Amino acid sequence: MTELLYYPVVDMNTDGSEKQTMLPTSNAASVREHHRFWLEEAVPHYFRLCAAEEHPAEEVSGFKIHCPYCGDVLKPISALTGKKRFYLYACNHCTNRKED
Repeated sequence: MTELLYYPVVDMNTDGSEKQTMLPTSNAASVREHHRFWLEEAVPHYFRLCAAEEHPAEEVSGFKIHCPYCGDVLKPISALTGKKRFYLYACNHCTNRKED
């Protein structure tokens, strides 16, 4: 079984719409304590956006989150799921390259 990884997410611009991931950790408690947003990766190249506090769907739907592997913008592949757990994302570049 693959270890669940957590990628802290930080702002790349002043309005907070552009996001970049930091180095991953397997320590969920530390990420929850020190970061507003993070990605959970249970399956390689598929990420669930999570938050420490509740956020409105309108705020989260405007995020452009960059892939921790290649830097391309991740694409949401599921519906919005909640107030602290949001879209499931995939990287088109990485998932297409994986199949080659």
